[in-house]
Amino acid sequence: MVITVKDIRRIQLSSLTDEAKEELKPYTGLSFEEAYSIYYKENLSMEEIDQQAALSKTDIDEEVSYLEITYSVENEDSKELQFFSMENVTFNDYLSYDVPSKNFIHSGDTFMGTKK
Repeated sequence: MVITVKDIRRIQLSSLTDEAKEELKPYTGLSFEEAYSIYYKENLSMEEIDQQAALSKTDIDEEVSYLEITYSVENEDSKELQFFSMENVTFNDYLSYDVPSKNFIHSGDTFMGTKK
């Protein structure tokens, strides 16, 4: 399977309604899984880890930006494959995103099939 990144754009949203800000707030901080991977070593309870994830969220002011990654997926194998989404994206070995927990734009990005 070949995944080709075609474009990465930083998109800035402004003039958001209060409802939109609240809907996007969960994406501003750590997911539970990300908080768990950081805090489990400190022997925190699940409730404490969940609290750390909640505390990492921030209120959205007038503007917010997000990354949009456009990519294609090609099956080069004769076997049938399924591809649902990217899971982890890392930029410059520093900035890393857990895509399933940060993806607020849901689209039909499921790939299924054999090589044509």
